[in-house]
Amino acid sequence: MKRKNIWSTEDDIQLTEIVLRHLKNRSTQLKAFEEAAEILGRTKAACGFRWNSSLRTQHADTLLKLIGDTKGRRRTKPVAAGLHCDTNIEGDNKPLTKIFTYIKELEQTIANQQKEIEQLRNQVKHDGDRYIASEDLQTLMKIITHARRNGYLNQAN
Repeated sequence: MKRKNIWSTEDDIQLTEIVLRHLKNRSTQLKAFEEAAEILGRTKAACGFRWNSSLRTQHADTLLKLIGDTKGRRRTKPVAAGLHCDTNIEGDNKPLTKIFTYIKELEQTIANQQKEIEQLRNQVKHDGDRYIASEDLQTLMKIITHARRNGYLNQAN
């Protein structure tokens, strides 16, 4: 297959139509790239790269509508995954900022829980020592009671 470097507007339109048709008909992008490769005289990889690097973001709204139409009817990964990263770049609505913030919150929660676990371990150790002492005291009390019953100890009255 002869190498083609430049994508024409017509090539982009054909690739877009093929991919969108496949997605609308619940087919996969890979099958769309295979068909486009045959029609456009390019490789599947070239078609996939062109779609993912240039055309996909241009058709984000259409892709989101297609995903919304098929949501719940079949098990798929979102076709437009990653589109939201560049579509809204104002204020706190940046998804990556939200993700990093969420990760930091999770890390803080983990650190707090680790501290709590350490405190509980120390408490269990302390309570365990107290429990052992309590067991020893109970054993001693049994020995004393037994000794009194057998007359080894004088009971003070």
